Amino acid sequence: MRRVGEILLLVAAVSAGCLGAGKADVADAAMRGNKPAVRDLLLKKADVNAPQADGSTALHWAAQADDLELAGLLIKAGAKAAAANVTGATPLLLASVNGSAAMIERLIAAGADPNVPLNASGDTALMIASRAGKLDAVRVLLDRGAKVDTQETWGGTNALMWAVAETHSAVAKLLLERRADVNVRSYYVPSASGRGFEGTTPVPNKTGQEFEEFASGWLTPLMLAARENDLESARLLVKAGADINAQSADGKDALSLALFDGSWDVADFLLDSGAKVNQADAQRFTPLFWAVDRRNMETAPNFPWMETRDPLPLIRKLLDRGADANARINSTPRARMREGSPRLVYATALTRAALAGDVELARLLLSHGADPHIISKDRETTLMAAAGTGFINGYHRQRTPAERLELVKLLVELGEDVNAADNYGITPLMVAANLGDIEVVKYLISKGADLAAHDLGKKNDGAFGSSVEPLMPIDYAIGVGTFVPNNAVIIHHDVLQYMAEEMKKRGIVHTTSECTLRGFTCALANVDPKTATPAEIVKIRTIQTGYQVDGLTGGLGDKAQR
Repeated sequence: MRRVGEILLLVAAVSAGCLGAGKADVADAAMRGNKPAVRDLLLKKADVNAPQADGSTALHWAAQADDLELAGLLIKAGAKAAAANVTGATPLLLASVNGSAAMIERLIAAGADPNVPLNASGDTALMIASRAGKLDAVRVLLDRGAKVDTQETWGGTNALMWAVAETHSAVAKLLLERRADVNVRSYYVPSASGRGFEGTTPVPNKTGQEFEEFASGWLTPLMLAARENDLESARLLVKAGADINAQSADGKDALSLALFDGSWDVADFLLDSGAKVNQADAQRFTPLFWAVDRRNMETAPNFPWMETRDPLPLIRKLLDRGADANARINSTPRARMREGSPRLVYATALTRAALAGDVELARLLLSHGADPHIISKDRETTLMAAAGTGFINGYHRQRTPAERLELVKLLVELGEDVNAADNYGITPLMVAANLGDIEVVKYLISKGADLAAHDLGKKNDGAFGSSVEPLMPIDYAIGVGTFVPNNAVIIHHDVLQYMAEEMKKRGIVHTTSECTLRGFTCALANVDPKTATPAEIVKIRTIQTGYQVDGLTGGLGDKAQR
């Protein structure tokens, strides 16, 4: 959970005590575990509380080693149970990290206060023992007066949240039996605060906030159980009265979080427990969208996805429980923004299924009333998604080319326009050519897709790093109009040849300039485009696509010699 490293740093500080001053003889002997030497020093009236250079005392070392005999010897000699080293670590903190019930009980009996904050952020012994999952230690602390609902000051979490976050359901059960607040919330952190790194200024706890796309926090124990797929804790929390439909700072409820994180067991339980199925988050994503998205989760290294079970049964259950198949999303998940290369703006959950070529899921959504003709705010259609708008091989998960073709045919049969253009002038044929899907290209052309269409070129303001010159579908096959990041040129030779032949049959002239085809920009490699002369601009940088054209406005020519 949060700031575990800080606690470990406090513990590590004890381990550095060997640099202590010569007067800390008892602490030095305890550090080495030399109990005979400790006894001898105590008989000689050595100072049992003399600290090492970092403030660690002999009792710190006994607590860290969980050595009850040594601790008893030191306490009998007057060791201070509340002593803190220079980082603030006390013997009670070390015993709590170990989860040692017997040591905790002995230290409290010797005067350690179970409710004293153990670091600057107000973490208590109960929080730390709950995180360790040590049931006996938690019980001892509660029996000795530890306050069950204390919240630390960094993020506003408490012992119940620490236990659930580490999937210690037995500890959570005990805390609930001791009347822990089942609906406690962590702090709400507005997006403007930009928190997310250690050492930032805490934000006071608030209620009644507006949900924000980039806000964080405001989590409940049930949300943490959903995040961790801790079914047992989820059951305990719901039975104890957890608000099943509470929303976090960015608007996600427990059901959406469960689906977002691949926690199918908890998601299924929440559905059976009456969770709302159409509650959208701040980006307008619904539980249905996240289930559809996770069935087709990205495969790139930046999106590790360990859950291999198919969520299709959950999607069916969501739809059977009334999930709106036509909920308007009109958004793109924050990890997939459009800067740099195009990303599909998802109009509905069906758009997401279409992008992956998931014909099975598309049919399921259609059978539950999904409208295939809803367009995104960028005027992207479901057919464009099925053709592969914004699809990147090796990044997105997709079904087989045969399934994608089946889905394209299904949507055309349902009345989708093969020549519909989005706000960038991009058509399904351009998309299919860019993806290199020859069978989809052939099918779209057979259904009247326009080979002479042009995108909006400079009206796109060079969007996605592509040419500002209007491009034709064949240019997307060449790779000039590209959805692939970093302007990678991928030439689909079979698609290119087929489209060129079809254009010739129809008398369609390829009007894209040689400059655009060869280099995307016309600047010389060693010339600054901002200061280049007209003569220099005419010259072409030696970035080859592998094809040449017959003049600046000619048709497609022969393959260039490399």
